[in-house]
Amino acid sequence: MDNPLPKRASPFADSRDSKRTKLNGGKMDPSVSTPTGGMTFAQKMMAKMGYQKGQGLGKEGSGIVNPIEVKMRPTGAGVGSVKEKTTQTKAEEKRRAEQKGEKYDDSSEEERRARKERKRVAKAVGSGGRTPVAKPKQKIRTAAEIEVEEGLEVPNVFKSLIDHTGAHGPKLLTSTAGLMTPTTVANTEETKIAIYARRELDAFASAWHDVQERKETAAVHSQQIQEEIGKQEAEVLNLRSIAEAISSITASDSTTSMSVTTSEELDEQLEALTSRLEDVQLKCNAQIREFDLYEVAVAALQPLFKKFINLWHPLEEPLRVVPYLVRLKAILGVNQPSEPEVLDDFGGRAGRQQHCTPYESLIYSTWMPKVRTVVVNDWDSTDPTPMLNLIGSWKEVLPPLAYDVVVNQLVVQRLTTAIQAWRPHAVRTSKQYVPEPHTWIFPWLEHLDEYHLDPKSSNGLLAEVKRKFRTAFSILDPAKGVIAGLEEWQEVAIFSKELKHALEITLLPRLAQYLHTSFEVDPADQDITPIENILKWKPFFTADKFSRILIDAFFPKWLNVLHLWLTSDPSYEEIGQWYAWWQSQFPDTVNAVPAVAAEWEKGLAMMNSAMDLGPDRVKTDLAAPRAGPARPISGPGSQSKNAVKAQEVKAAAAASNANEDITLRDIMEDLCEKEGLMLIPLRKAHSETGLPLMRVTASATGSGGVVVYLKGDVVYAQNKKNRAIWDPVDVFEEGALSALAEN
Repeated sequence: MDNPLPKRASPFADSRDSKRTKLNGGKMDPSVSTPTGGMTFAQKMMAKMGYQKGQGLGKEGSGIVNPIEVKMRPTGAGVGSVKEKTTQTKAEEKRRAEQKGEKYDDSSEEERRARKERKRVAKAVGSGGRTPVAKPKQKIRTAAEIEVEEGLEVPNVFKSLIDHTGAHGPKLLTSTAGLMTPTTVANTEETKIAIYARRELDAFASAWHDVQERKETAAVHSQQIQEEIGKQEAEVLNLRSIAEAISSITASDSTTSMSVTTSEELDEQLEALTSRLEDVQLKCNAQIREFDLYEVAVAALQPLFKKFINLWHPLEEPLRVVPYLVRLKAILGVNQPSEPEVLDDFGGRAGRQQHCTPYESLIYSTWMPKVRTVVVNDWDSTDPTPMLNLIGSWKEVLPPLAYDVVVNQLVVQRLTTAIQAWRPHAVRTSKQYVPEPHTWIFPWLEHLDEYHLDPKSSNGLLAEVKRKFRTAFSILDPAKGVIAGLEEWQEVAIFSKELKHALEITLLPRLAQYLHTSFEVDPADQDITPIENILKWKPFFTADKFSRILIDAFFPKWLNVLHLWLTSDPSYEEIGQWYAWWQSQFPDTVNAVPAVAAEWEKGLAMMNSAMDLGPDRVKTDLAAPRAGPARPISGPGSQSKNAVKAQEVKAAAAASNANEDITLRDIMEDLCEKEGLMLIPLRKAHSETGLPLMRVTASATGSGGVVVYLKGDVVYAQNKKNRAIWDPVDVFEEGALSALAEN
């Protein structure tokens, strides 16, 4: 029965139509019916917006014309493995370039055209793109030409040919008989015979040429062999003479070295051995390094050299064996330049490190112990002449390391010990007397290393001299006069600046303190000895620096006495003479200092005021001087009242007992008191010296700070990074103790 209901459209009809459109590359399937006019809804809408078929999208037609194509890469292919541009993309780029009036450049197309052009050119000029080269025309030489050019005697068989192939018997073939002449037949029997004969002749000539070349090569090789044989024979003769000379040296050395007992016999044997070694040195100068003749020469010299060392007195006979060594410098290898060190690719040493030469080993094992014993035990360090003669005599034949050890270690150690034992004002007859350092240190300055010539180094020689002078200045008694030799040290350019600094910060306060405690102004019975003692030190200070002593320690007392005299029935004539006399006691350069001139002006103004007031009012109305009480000059940094008082007490004690020695511990206590530090004994001893240990600290609990011990005139502080190391410290340097205590 028919269904009365009308048929309904399938809900999937539109989707089937769209899928079919996509499968047809975006074009409508002809089987699908379209609305009126054959246009889809989308085409109608685009037509209403002004789109025309065959033109680009957009208002001005600059958009794409065809739908975007998608180009798939092969599975697993990366970017760049295939050409990414599609045909639609190239067409769009070409169309846009034509619209702008530009030429479209397709790189792939250009490359294709270039390849075609290259192939075309290569095909035109020949295979492989090379220009064909015409083969050289073979030159045909006659037998006569070969004889002239090659020097070859051509056999007669190659000069004339006999043809046995004919039916009428043998026939002589020559050029006059028509051989090698053009004929109508290309390959006649005569032509073949002629070509074959020519080839045989060329082969014969080539073989002859090869034989001649081999003959010349064999002659040259034979000459080279003869020359090499001559060289080897000469070398054999040379080596034989070297071996004979060495055999004679070693044989005579083994028999004579044991019989030497006196210095005279030693000189005779050394002279004989030196002469023999000189002969070898002269004959084999070029082969010394090649055959290591250093070892042979040192081995021959060693027995006699040891005998010499046993009988030698270095300080009395410094030049005893040096002339022999100078004559043999080449064969002994004395200070010979070492071979350049070979480095690997990474900058490291390639192979073994260079060891001592035989001569250096002889010096280190035989000469060095003898000289070390002499320097340490026999040499008087305050008498530099004998040791300077010894070092100067041996310097030419000593290895640089041995010279450095003797001068910068052994000699410097003895000089340092002598400096520590030096007492500036010791009596010559006393056991503690050591001559002035400049007399025995100055001669060594030109021989010392730069480290020992730097006063700012930690433990150099001049640094030790600087510490010694600072210690001497801090305990100096000005009544004993100027330290002997100080003027000479002031003239040393590398030391004068450090010495000037030590004088200003250490000695200047000491002189002011001495003047403050030892000098009194007494017009009735004036003692100017303290003033004279102070003026002895004037050449070591500038006038401005020296005037500080007078301003702080002299003028306050002088103005007080002047005021007292003017207020008690004065005689102005006597006061004027007294005023002029005191001015004459000081150098003009000191009086010309503005601060000193101002003090003299204060006294003159006080005298004028007293005369203006008259005898009645002067006693009550004359103003007292504003200079205030005398006080010692303060060093760098501020001082507490207790520190100033302690200084005055110690100065008074020193003045009352000038012969009493002040120890380094007293100075340390005084310095710690000035800087507000504590010096605490630890009841322990240093492991090597056995000296008592102390702690310098700023803490009230006694912790922290630095551990020190005192040896001679030097303070040694424990290194906080490595407690086994004890470094010398310049405690007189400004802030040195505070810096150690706070670390």
